[in-house]
Amino acid sequence: METNEIALLDFLGPRDYKKAREKIEHAQQKKDAVPIQLHINSVGGVMCNEFFWLLEAIQQSNVTIIAIAKEQLHSVAAILFCVCQERFIFPGTKVLIHPPLINDLRVTSLSKDGKLPKEAFEQAVSALKRCREVIETRTHITSEDVALVFEAGNDMVFLAEDAIRAGIADSFYPGTAVKK
Repeated sequence: METNEIALLDFLGPRDYKKAREKIEHAQQKKDAVPIQLHINSVGGVMCNEFFWLLEAIQQSNVTIIAIAKEQLHSVAAILFCVCQERFIFPGTKVLIHPPLINDLRVTSLSKDGKLPKEAFEQAVSALKRCREVIETRTHITSEDVALVFEAGNDMVFLAEDAIRAGIADSFYPGTAVKK
């Protein structure tokens, strides 16, 4: 049986995003493509054009993309995870959601123009909107809590069980649920 697997591990950068996007685009060209499994264990990474192209490729894919999170799902990795069609998480996985960081500046709607060059600031605002849109449309997190992250700059941290309740993940990875 054919499998399509992509691993996003450690600190992510443009090459990781490009490689994942190309694999998704290649799978879409196959007549009977099997679902793609996106394995994520990442502390986050660089937010760049390649990140947004990958985000768009996932959102527009005609091939089911199944995200599987294990251990760490931070920053940009959490945004990529949330946008996938099916989302599984291993017990003990920690999820961190925060506003985008551009040039080491945490960008929120409270950020003032002038801290970044105009073009970088405009890109940062666009990044903030895209990330916020993913969280608002793909989770059960209240708009008030989303505002605390993307307007006030607070971090949100979830353990796997809480991530499922918040709609970040659909369920535990099959066969891994914590027994009570």
